[in-house]
Amino acid sequence: MTKTPDEVLTEVIIAAFREKKLASEINLNAIAVGLSGGSLTAEDWRLFANTEINKSGEVGDGKAN
Repeated sequence: MTKTPDEVLTEVIIAAFREKKLASEINLNAIAVGLSGGSLTAEDWRLFANTEINKSGEVGDGKAN
């Protein structure tokens, strides 16, 4: 079965997140489903980021570098 462009891009993004340890496996799976389905919103990304920040104990100023 041929993968869709969304599925291929999802694999690349998830592999990069996993390599950099930017998200837990649970969040990676949820992100993968949302990415491949095109259903992730800005709020979803904030939720994933906040979950990972809370796990790591890191606190930022909320501003992009």
